[in-house]
Amino acid sequence: MIKKGIILISSAVMAAASCITNDRTMGSSFIPEDQIMKVKTASFDLPVSMAAPDSLTSLNTSYVTVGSINHEVLGKTNIGSAVFFLPVADSLEFGNSPEPVRFYIELEKSSSGNIWINDNSEFIPQNIYIHKMKKTILDEDKLYYNVSLKPEDYEETSINASSPVYFGGDSLRINLSLDYAREILATPQKELDSLPLFVKRHKGLYISAADLPQNLYGGRINNFAFSSTAYLKYSYIPEGKTERRDTMASFRIYGNVSSAYCRTFGNYGSHALASSSTNSENIYAEGISGIKPYIQASEIKKILTKIAEKESEETGKQLTEKNILIARASIILPIDNVIDDYEFVNTYPTQLFPCYKGRTTTDSVYYSVYPEISNTSAETGSLNRSLAHYKCDMTYHVSDLKNKDAEKITDSDNIWLFPIYTAQDIYGNTSYYPNTYTYYYQILNGNGAERKPELKIVYAVIEE
Repeated sequence: MIKKGIILISSAVMAAASCITNDRTMGSSFIPEDQIMKVKTASFDLPVSMAAPDSLTSLNTSYVTVGSINHEVLGKTNIGSAVFFLPVADSLEFGNSPEPVRFYIELEKSSSGNIWINDNSEFIPQNIYIHKMKKTILDEDKLYYNVSLKPEDYEETSINASSPVYFGGDSLRINLSLDYAREILATPQKELDSLPLFVKRHKGLYISAADLPQNLYGGRINNFAFSSTAYLKYSYIPEGKTERRDTMASFRIYGNVSSAYCRTFGNYGSHALASSSTNSENIYAEGISGIKPYIQASEIKKILTKIAEKESEETGKQLTEKNILIARASIILPIDNVIDDYEFVNTYPTQLFPCYKGRTTTDSVYYSVYPEISNTSAETGSLNRSLAHYKCDMTYHVSDLKNKDAEKITDSDNIWLFPIYTAQDIYGNTSYYPNTYTYYYQILNGNGAERKPELKIVYAVIEE
């Protein structure tokens, strides 16, 4: 009985304890109303236009891109690549009186595959041409930092001995002219022994594709592998002999074994769409140096001014953008107009994120990703198919614009939307870069669409 009584008493004490309420609002009534920070959310239509990247070239370390398309809206695009042309062997001697027998290059299809505009274009016939470069593509050559290739930078006449038709299959063999072979065979020995001297004499090759007929829509962008090789079969007279002997020399189209790259250039009909107008139903974007979605920082500044004006009216105090404390700012780019076209959306970049345009001390142009991309707790522009949009958190940049006077906003504050690729160093550190080497095209909702691009801001007001 004693034990039972103890149990009953303990139960009663526990029951009484469990009825105690912790009032966390205690004392809040002593805080003045004007000192309580209220968090608010506001959404605004965000004017997004289309703009052409400024003199952008592409350093491509993945594949050699060549092709031509003709799109009903984007217009005609032709893409080619400037590549190295170097001996494979560490040492090369052509011997006495070398004479070419045959010279050809085998362009091997990259494992990344090709890109075509519609189903009818997957195997469309294309003519591929090889041209001699007049200038090198070395990194230190300023011409190729971020300046578009010009027709005068490569020979207008191709060095093809024939015009093979490529249907997008496994690989392509192109016979090269014997006149070009003789130029290679005439290389002095000291230049054969030095890659820099060889490059100085033989600048490299430019690989291009013929334009599609104006009335034919479609086309294909081909990606060829860096393992593509050229073979020069020639004969020479061995020392102390009178009869000629055949042999073979091979050449590669990349820089060196540890650093393969080329430069991709293009002519983009989509640049004609570049406009300050934001009232169209669709916004178009194209890969490599094609047209890109573009947001002027001044438009974001206007939105921040509207928030300050609204808060001034509600509080009866004179507030500015600098009184707005931004907790989160998100750019939302809907794709409702095409979300039901599953196959088309499958070709979209999986990530779009804001980038800015900068200039080096030598006035060369470059594009770089805003640092918000590394914020692991933020939305970093991944394509959300269930919500049919890309969403990018740009809190830091919008906060910077809030604190900057309107007249001090420059071109480098504007936003360019690029696909992103990542790279890791040997220590596991991740770097982010705008992807300027992959071809794609996509359609985003414009400001004339039912669901428009928007800027969503979570903020509080600080009254001084």
